[in-house]
Amino acid sequence: MEGFNTATSIGRWGIITTALFVVPFVVMGAEPKLGSYGKAFIDQLADIVAYLIPVVFALILLAFFWGLAKFIFGGAEDAKTKGKNIMLWSVIALFLAASVWGIVNILQTLFGTTDDTVTVPTVKVKP
Repeated sequence: MEGFNTATSIGRWGIITTALFVVPFVVMGAEPKLGSYGKAFIDQLADIVAYLIPVVFALILLAFFWGLAKFIFGGAEDAKTKGKNIMLWSVIALFLAASVWGIVNILQTLFGTTDDTVTVPTVKVKP
């Protein structure tokens, strides 16, 4: 069959399956019952993401300065055009990253989840 790639097909189904499993937990704010090891894994994953956010911002800023250097020191018009494109896309990426980061912080403040403690409502049943 032309145009059929097994790796791409498996990758797409993997992403779809993961999204179908993860999205309900994120949307409903529920914590999956993973036990202490699962909770530790999720906490470590959150720590890694928290460390990666400044790295992503730094890489985007580095890309902007790389485009600026290509624009300034590029002799030919082709190099200057590539530098302009790199600067343009890095400014767009920086704006989007800052916007998403700001929206997430606003939502965390709005819903009172700025710290890691979330009180889960419970129902007490009398025996």
